[in-house]
Amino acid sequence: GKKPSRQQKRKQAKADAEKKRREEAEKEMESFVDPKIAEDQMIADQLRHHKLKVKEIKSDGHCMYRAIADQILQQKTSL
Repeated sequence: GKKPSRQQKRKQAKADAEKKRREEAEKEMESFVDPKIAEDQMIADQLRHHKLKVKEIKSDGHCMYRAIADQILQQKTSL
């Protein structure tokens, strides 16, 4: 058979290095834990202990006030 040229060897070496880099990155990501997901889970666990849960409020510029109003209404209905 015909020997690969220098250009083909360089191209193959580059492709091999890229493949190795991707495999290493994928392996690293297997153990990656998104801090937001972990924090959300910790909060949910604490709330569950008190028989509470996170309620999503539509983000519209007034969401903080809507969240407070929702909490007040919840307190009034539980009395």
